[in-house]
Amino acid sequence: MDRYDGAGDAATNLHGLNGATLTQVISIVTHHHERWDGTGSRRLKGDEIPLGARIVAVANTFDTIVTDGPYRGAKSHAEAIQAIRLESGQAFDPQVVEAFLKLRTAPTERIHLLPRTHVRGTAEVLPGATMNGSERLATRPA
Repeated sequence: MDRYDGAGDAATNLHGLNGATLTQVISIVTHHHERWDGTGSRRLKGDEIPLGARIVAVANTFDTIVTDGPYRGAKSHAEAIQAIRLESGQAFDPQVVEAFLKLRTAPTERIHLLPRTHVRGTAEVLPGATMNGSERLATRPA
């Protein structure tokens, strides 16, 4: 997404999103492959990268490592955490990595995962919830 072509104008009110919210989402999606050290595609460095994009970069990397891919098998959570630690300060914001690692080791409340087809209305993503692709959504136990 190197330039804005106006296609997003028609989508600014989809599902109750306003223009500001959609702009934030686009910014996160556009910049989540930037690197903390400035060697990413747009050469943004450090705090120039939107915070949401820095958070998604760590979460996306973790998910990619622990999930089976078409050309490689999933690795363990420990291996994913090690890889993220090694890239802290280079690919990732060190403060985001630190917060992520605290989340990974903190006890979390028990949650149930339901197929999205069984959820109606707005769903809540809970602190510590584990999302499994697009087919599952975290909800509180009844």
